[in-house]
Amino acid sequence: MSITKVVKVENIGRLTNLTAAGDVTFKRLTLIWGTNGNGKTTLASILRSLRTGDPAHIDERATLGAKDAPSVDILLSDGLAHFGAGAWDKTVPELEIFDSAFVNENVYTGDRVDSEHRKNLYQVVVGDSAVKLAKQVDRLDSDGRATARDISELEAQLRQHIQAPFDLEAFLNLQPQPGVDDKISECTAKLNATRRDKDVLARPSLEALAAPDAPLTVASASHRASTHIRHAWTRSTTPTTSFSSSAAGTEEWRLAPRAQSPVRNTAGQFGARYR
Repeated sequence: MSITKVVKVENIGRLTNLTAAGDVTFKRLTLIWGTNGNGKTTLASILRSLRTGDPAHIDERATLGAKDAPSVDILLSDGLAHFGAGAWDKTVPELEIFDSAFVNENVYTGDRVDSEHRKNLYQVVVGDSAVKLAKQVDRLDSDGRATARDISELEAQLRQHIQAPFDLEAFLNLQPQPGVDDKISECTAKLNATRRDKDVLARPSLEALAAPDAPLTVASASHRASTHIRHAWTRSTTPTTSFSSSAAGTEEWRLAPRAQSPVRNTAGQFGARYR
């Protein structure tokens, strides 16, 4: 069984969204070239995971801050191998990967060969000028990794201020909106009005009040009205008694209707009336 091509790699190291484009079919001899930090070691770890079926080789390189889990599609000579949800649906045990991990696992000279030993061996093989270049590459690689960590930390801080449904890429692609302050004020006013409506609806409903009983029935009210009218008419037609005294000391009593003006006697004297 052989590898035909890498179809897709998502959220593994720097390979956040790698898809096959153009003629990328593997030949009998295929060279993958790239500067440090571009994903060559990541690709070797993916192939090692495909060989052993161990998801740790992929999970330990999951892209920092990615929302989705790592995913891989590799086309083999007998079909597609897919990695998702932390597992492969098939493995290729006959694959052999010769890289630094292979050296750490399989090459020993008395004690384990660590990174310093490999650097010394590299110096003997390629010479001083190449070693200087290698050190420069290592320094640039270290700086690149530090910059990548800084970028990841800044992206994580930025994501804390991004509200759904936007992800970081969609947020960075947002275009300025004219009059955005006025639109925010309008939406805020509508939101506050909606909240006030909810408060009003949450209040208890009005309770029905029982009307008090009428103090009088219709019959008794009619009787009292008739009695009042009769009494008023009687008072307006009942004579009143008037009393007057003359200068000579004589007394005079008179009866007069209530509606008349004050009573005077024939001598022009004023008469006081008593009801």
